[in-house]
Amino acid sequence: MMNIDSVLQYLYSLHRFGIKPGLERTLELLAAVGNPHLSLKVIHVAGTNGKGSVCSMIASILMEAGYKVGLYTSPHIKRFNERIRINGIEIPDNEVLEIVRRLIPHAEWTSATYFEVVTVLSFLYFEKIGVDCAVIETGMGGRFDSTNVVTPLLSIITSIDLDHQEFLGTTLREIAFEKAGIIKPNVPVIIGEPRVDLSTLFKNYAEQLHSPHIIINDQCTITDERYNSNLTMNCSITFNDSSVYKIESPLIGKHQLRNIEMSINAVKLLHNILPTSPESIELGVKNVQTNTGLKGRIQLIQQYPLIVMDVGHNVACLHRLTETLQMCYPAQLWNIVFGVMEDKNYREMLEVIKPICQNLFVGTANNPRALPSNAIYEIARSININAIDAIRIQDAIKVAVQSNNPLLIVGSFYIADEAIDAMLEYGIVV
Repeated sequence: MMNIDSVLQYLYSLHRFGIKPGLERTLELLAAVGNPHLSLKVIHVAGTNGKGSVCSMIASILMEAGYKVGLYTSPHIKRFNERIRINGIEIPDNEVLEIVRRLIPHAEWTSATYFEVVTVLSFLYFEKIGVDCAVIETGMGGRFDSTNVVTPLLSIITSIDLDHQEFLGTTLREIAFEKAGIIKPNVPVIIGEPRVDLSTLFKNYAEQLHSPHIIINDQCTITDERYNSNLTMNCSITFNDSSVYKIESPLIGKHQLRNIEMSINAVKLLHNILPTSPESIELGVKNVQTNTGLKGRIQLIQQYPLIVMDVGHNVACLHRLTETLQMCYPAQLWNIVFGVMEDKNYREMLEVIKPICQNLFVGTANNPRALPSNAIYEIARSININAIDAIRIQDAIKVAVQSNNPLLIVGSFYIADEAIDAMLEYGIVV
C-alpha cells in the first residue's frame, strides 16, 4: 500500500465485516499499538441527533481559547480525512498512510471493522500530535460503540430518537439505554434529552455510577431569539450563575439552541481543567463552521437562487428541518432533492417534507445501502407528492439553478456529497 488511494480502498474493504457491536476488538487493537487513548483528555459525546454539532461547537470554543483540539466525527461528506481533524485541519494523507500501515497486521488478526480501525487511527494521530483535548463523537451507539473505550473528562448525551433500530432497539427507552452506556463512574455527564422520561433514565443511571449530572432543562434561560433569512440565529443565554452570552450562530433551529446550551455547559464545567473566557465561548459558537469544517446542518449554500442543504437522515431531523425552514421562509415551497438509505423510515420522512415540497427529485445515493430511487418515487406518488423518478443529482441542481426555484437537498450524507460535486459545475462552492 504505497499511496492514499490504496489505503482508503483497504479501509473501505473492512465494511465487509459489517457492524459488530462490542469493545473487545477495539481494545485488542489499541493494546497492540500501545493504548494511545489512555494518554488523551477526552470529551465523549453520544446521542441520536445533534452530537456532531455539539462536538464541533465544543472543539471550536476550545480552539478560540488557544488549545490544540482533536475532533473525531462521522460520517464524512466528501473526504475520509474530514473525520479526523486537529484545530480544523484534516489529517494529512501521509499520516493516514503511515498509521494504517501500522494497524493493518493487527486489524487482520482481530477482524476489526471499518469504524473500529478508524477510531484507533484517530487516537493514534491525536496522541502523536499531542492534542490538549480530544472531542470524540460516538458512531451510531454508545454502550458497545468502539469509541466507548475512553474514560473521559466529561460525557454528553444529546437528543434521542428512533434510528438504527436493528442494532439499538425498537423503542426510545431501549435506544436511550444503549446511549447511557457512555456514562462512566464518577465522570460528570451532561444530559441534553428534553423528554422527562428519558432524561430521568439517564439521571438514574448516572446516580447509580455516582456520576455528577447536569440536565440542560434546569441550567439557563434563552431570550431575544432571532431567526434570520440567511439561516443564522441570534439569542442571549443567561445561566444560573448569572453569566450571560450573546450568541451569533451559523447553526439555526430550536434544536441548535439546545446544542449550544450543552456545548457552553461543557466548557464551563471543565473550566478548572481547560479554562475558557466568555469571548472564546461566543466566538467559538460564531465561528464553528470555519473553525471545524462543519457542513450540512440546515446550511444556506446561496441565496439567489435559494439553495439549502441538510444532512439530516431520520424522521426527527426532518421535523426540525421543516420547522426551521417554515420559521425563516413562511409558505415557501421547495424543489427537493431526496435520497435515503434503505434502513430508514423513508415513508414517514416523505410525509414530513410533503407540506413544503413543490417537486421531489428522487435520486439513488452512491452507497450499497441506498434505497433505489424508483422505490422512493412509488411511495412519494402514493402520498400525492409530485415526484420525478431516477433523476441524477446533477440534473436536479441544473433545474434549480436555471429555474431560480428554491432548492432543498436532504436525506443523506451521500446525497450531499454528490450535490456538492454537481454545484461545483455551476461555480457554487460549499
